[in-house]
Amino acid sequence: MSTLLHLGVLLLILGAVQCKERIPGDDGLAQRAGEPLSPCSICEKILKKIFTSIGNELSKDNIDRALNKVCEKSPGPIKKVCMSFIKKYKAKLVNILKSARNPHEACRRLNLCKKAPRVSFVSVKKF
Repeated sequence: MSTLLHLGVLLLILGAVQCKERIPGDDGLAQRAGEPLSPCSICEKILKKIFTSIGNELSKDNIDRALNKVCEKSPGPIKKVCMSFIKKYKAKLVNILKSARNPHEACRRLNLCKKAPRVSFVSVKKF
């Protein structure tokens, strides 16, 4: 099975794909009903917290410490999803976070997000 399918099945099992209400202290991992929680959005939200935590301190030890602590304050099923994500991708994340510029780029390198589409501008001539 593919990585995305594994993560999707895990989310369905844990019931974290759709929540009726936001859970206080969920740090944005829970979504309102009808808003699917994609592997890309989960990855970006977790890594946003990590990027905030490590700042410019990109040493292996600092990244490892941030990865170990990122899920601690998340409630119930959100914490389980976060811990599962970190467990699965930790080895890759230590290296990726040293050079990624932002959460989306790091998640794209994990093949959880698609490359952002290029926006092209078309000039319009006045008649």
